[in-house]
Amino acid sequence: MIAVLNALIPIAVLIFCGWLLKSRSLLPEAFWGGLEKLTYYILTPALLVHVLAGPKPGGKAALPAQWADLMTVVWLTLIGCAVGLWVLALIFRGWNRPVFTSVFQGGVRFNTFVGLAVADGLLGREGVAMTALAAGAMIVLINVLCVATLTLAVGGGGSLMTRLKVIPKELSRNPLILACLIGAVFTATGTTLPVAVDGVFKIFGDAGLPMALLAVGAGIRFGGEARAVGSEVLASAVQFIAKPLIAYALGTTFGLSGTALVVVVLLMALPTAPSAYILARQMGGDAPVMARIISAQTVGAFLTLPVTLWLLGLT
Repeated sequence: MIAVLNALIPIAVLIFCGWLLKSRSLLPEAFWGGLEKLTYYILTPALLVHVLAGPKPGGKAALPAQWADLMTVVWLTLIGCAVGLWVLALIFRGWNRPVFTSVFQGGVRFNTFVGLAVADGLLGREGVAMTALAAGAMIVLINVLCVATLTLAVGGGGSLMTRLKVIPKELSRNPLILACLIGAVFTATGTTLPVAVDGVFKIFGDAGLPMALLAVGAGIRFGGEARAVGSEVLASAVQFIAKPLIAYALGTTFGLSGTALVVVVLLMALPTAPSAYILARQMGGDAPVMARIISAQTVGAFLTLPVTLWLLGLT
């Protein structure tokens, strides 16, 4: 528990600073939009490439032990929760569709920035590398699930096939996916970036996490839509209870242990991503409800995450 709190406190301070700077208008509004783009398109992808493709202290890069089982657990957990949410939507046909898509994203997406920061403080470089690899594979699946859900539930004009065709295009332009694919190639082939090249990625990557956490804090919103309360509770129940428990049960069943098991549960116990708000706004979801879910989970994770890892005996 102490180790998790020690990892979370610096993250909490940076997120609080981001919220304070934004709420007090101490920086111009245009700064935050630029910071989000800089973090999303350059700094965080650079961090992922550095962690996955940079020279390793122990020598050559390699896929971590238990990799196949780890990914099986991660994908089964995500698909199971996604299917469960769709079943609820089919049972309760009166459920507002835009609100459903926000709950779906709140129960499926995860905050890569917070996950990497916690892994860095709790698990060290090995844990960060494993977390980044798993996160890369999750990002691909989650984007497919969320874009497909928004397309099916609230998609605009055109035939269903026309709307589904945008999914590959959106995925091919995702900078986090591209960075993870680059890193995965180096890891799978056992090669690494030249030291000088990796040094460039490291400089950008070192700035990535603090800048991303400031942006997360700036995006926190309190008050607003009353109808979001039930959505917050449902999305958070999936995110903070169902997913970690399913991942832990599957992980122990598949024989995961040590860092691999911690990484699996950690990734499934994170708050949802701020990018969910952008996707909701662009594709017809309920953006105000999405903002409330993101804010509630970001704040709530600082209580639920250490308690979850402690109760499951992972710290």
